[in-house]
Amino acid sequence: MNTLPERNLTLQSKLLEALYKLNNSFYKNLSIRIITDQIKNFLEQELKLSRFVLVYFEDNEWNPIFFEGANFSKLKTVNFEKELKPFECDSPIRFAPEHELSAFSFVIPILHKKKPIAYLLISDNYEHLSIERPCIRHTRFITHYAQAFIMGMENKRLFKENSKKERFKTELNLASKMQLMLVKSSDLLPNNDTIEFFTYYKSLFEIGGDFYDACQIDEQSTAFCIADVSGKGVSAALLMSNLQANLNALFQNDLPLPIIIEKLNSIINNITQNDRFVTLFLGCYRSDTKTLRYINAGHNPPVIFLSNQISTQYLEKGCAGIGMLDDLGEIEVGELSIPSGSKLICFTDGVSESHTKFGLEFGHTNFVPFLNQSETIQTTVSNILAFFKEMVPSENIIDDTTIFGVGFK
Repeated sequence: MNTLPERNLTLQSKLLEALYKLNNSFYKNLSIRIITDQIKNFLEQELKLSRFVLVYFEDNEWNPIFFEGANFSKLKTVNFEKELKPFECDSPIRFAPEHELSAFSFVIPILHKKKPIAYLLISDNYEHLSIERPCIRHTRFITHYAQAFIMGMENKRLFKENSKKERFKTELNLASKMQLMLVKSSDLLPNNDTIEFFTYYKSLFEIGGDFYDACQIDEQSTAFCIADVSGKGVSAALLMSNLQANLNALFQNDLPLPIIIEKLNSIINNITQNDRFVTLFLGCYRSDTKTLRYINAGHNPPVIFLSNQISTQYLEKGCAGIGMLDDLGEIEVGELSIPSGSKLICFTDGVSESHTKFGLEFGHTNFVPFLNQSETIQTTVSNILAFFKEMVPSENIIDDTTIFGVGFK
């Protein structure tokens, strides 16, 4: 027959072995179900606990992770926040007889940074207090054992969160590359002997909501646009790509500008349910008549310099932004005669509303001095951009920045 010291020595060996096994299970990344089954077997068979439950704070609420000898339905009705919050010391505590959880002999708080993140509630088959009771004699070990499990759970959770973040970052980088493929560089736009384009685009974050495009409709007609989707991030980028696809399809059908705007408004309303909108400037230039027809749908008015005039103009005629209203009402179409050598600068609010180092908005009047010079549209846009970068610190830029220049030959 084993003596008391021998029995205790045997149990202590098993306790150390159980702790090693638990840590090794987390190291091998076993599932939580397998690990909790392992813990439950140990608590029942080696520590002779007849009733236990581990309550863990996760997703802003207390919930039982595993339990034995307790009614789960009843546990779900317990307000653990109220009943267990007072137990914040780092040693086991007995429940008072009148306590709602008095069916358990002890509660063991498990602390992290001096705050409880879990509680182990335990009972055994012993009727009287005795030094032989495992839940009394080995409370320190039980505490360490439960702490090891909770820390393992926390590490698993953090690893999972970091993995999600890394996966999201990878997907965001891919989305950013895909979006840059959609935003055409200047040399991919339909430059010819009657019209030329030069552009600058930089998103504030990985992906943005600014957009521009140009399309050769026929030998005489070239359509172009610049747009800004409200909001930022993934949702704005998805709406932008949808807008681009639909706009290209509408361009190819050679529809009148008001019809294009109305169809876009209907499409965006159906997608967003009126919680997003798009500001858009849409133009169509005919080289045979040298005329520009346009609609400004709530966008920053582009600045045009007509080579036969001294002053610049702002192109404001149009309607409300796309997706702002179910019915845009009467859409006003602007029309201009465009002499050779004229220039048009379109931009988004990331340019005009960013503050200079002097605390003022960059605005649109800063474009004017660069437009009445005889350089190409590429040089004009490059000079505007250089001045913008000189005047506006990078930390003052509030949104995606896009400059879309059009030169009429």
